[in-house]
Amino acid sequence: MPAIESELAEHLEDQAIGTVGTDIFYSKMPADVDNCIGVLHTGGSGASMAGPKRNLTFQIVVRNTNIDTAKAKANSIRQLLHADDSTNQTDYDLPSGSRVLTGFAIQEPYNLGQDENNRYEVVANYQLTIAN
Repeated sequence: MPAIESELAEHLEDQAIGTVGTDIFYSKMPADVDNCIGVLHTGGSGASMAGPKRNLTFQIVVRNTNIDTAKAKANSIRQLLHADDSTNQTDYDLPSGSRVLTGFAIQEPYNLGQDENNRYEVVANYQLTIAN
């Protein structure tokens, strides 16, 4: 089974957010790419590991030389990953066939400021419930 962060990166690519390996990366963000997205698996709920559903957490980092572009991209990702408030359902398939049942933004995307290369980093954390 592919790493879950790579599958989430592929899902973002499928939704026209960017291209894996060009401006979407998982597990790390290359220092030499100014405008990109990082999908970082941050763990999950230990109670969910025994059953067919897993509650996993991720941080999505949008790095860009323009703060408005970074915020807009982060908000587009939030719209894709956060459950519809009326149904609490996200419900989409990942490339491996696992299904994301629900997704919640733990907080709104927020600006971490600029890195040492004057690039803005806007981040948000998510929890996804995934059925294997």
